[in-house]
Amino acid sequence: MGERTQNSTEPGILATRLAAHRKDAVRSVWRLLQEPFSTLMTVLVVGIALLLPVVLMLVYANLEGVLAEFQSSARITLYLEEDTTESEGIELSEYLLTLADTELTAYVSPSQALAEFSSAVGFGGSLSELADNPLPATIIVRPTPAGMADVERLAAELGQLPDVELVQLDSEWISRLLAITGVLATTARLASLIVLTGLCLIVGNTIKQGIDNRRAEILVVKLVGGTAGFIARPFLYAGAIIGLAGGVVACILLGLLTLGLSDPLTDLVGLYGGELRVSGLDAVAMLGVVLAGGGIGWLAALVASLLRIAALEP
Repeated sequence: MGERTQNSTEPGILATRLAAHRKDAVRSVWRLLQEPFSTLMTVLVVGIALLLPVVLMLVYANLEGVLAEFQSSARITLYLEEDTTESEGIELSEYLLTLADTELTAYVSPSQALAEFSSAVGFGGSLSELADNPLPATIIVRPTPAGMADVERLAAELGQLPDVELVQLDSEWISRLLAITGVLATTARLASLIVLTGLCLIVGNTIKQGIDNRRAEILVVKLVGGTAGFIARPFLYAGAIIGLAGGVVACILLGLLTLGLSDPLTDLVGLYGGELRVSGLDAVAMLGVVLAGGGIGWLAALVASLLRIAALEP
């Protein structure tokens, strides 16, 4: 009998607690709406603060895709010695194509190189009248898609081949961009920590003001035996609601930024021979940003409310 009575009362206790939490949540929303300007300003500040690390991480993710494309199209140019004949150059080009690390090779004779250079600089056929062709024969090698370390290793190996006088790897600017991308990733992590601290201070100050405004009511509740957790519960909901709303604002602002910068960034990357499709956050990532904002707001409200409530004495 005793077990039946205890089991039968558990659903009732749970329903009562849920009703109390629902009531506190509704009251928190109502109190925030009673001060629309202050609430709106706080939500906007939280949203803008959340936007900074999200934008940095999104830029980093898009740059990674562009760099992967550039690395896969890296090119190695082999300048052959002056006394290398055309047949020897073609034979070397065909040999390089059999290597596992090479995807494509092309032999460029001195006369072909001179014609391409003349066409590129707009001199027409005037350079063809030169007594001696100053340009050497070259072999263009496109490595199989791999990381920059593997491509650099291949370039060093090809430089040891006979008849190869000089090796040029078109990757220095990619290495610089990789270094910049690493700095950007570190900056995004540090910005996230700074933003987390700032958001805690912003939301905590808002909660502290709310507690001070209800000082008399809180003192009465403490006199009749109300616990700090019971008193803090409405403020926890307020902090979480502010954080969730700030996360929604951050997602909206990010969508506007992505829409506005997509075409200019695509044109910029196109100037370097790459393709960029600026991708924003998917639905799961947006939900993560909103929930992160709510979690930060709840944590800040928890710390601020418990400290402030403990300081209030009847």
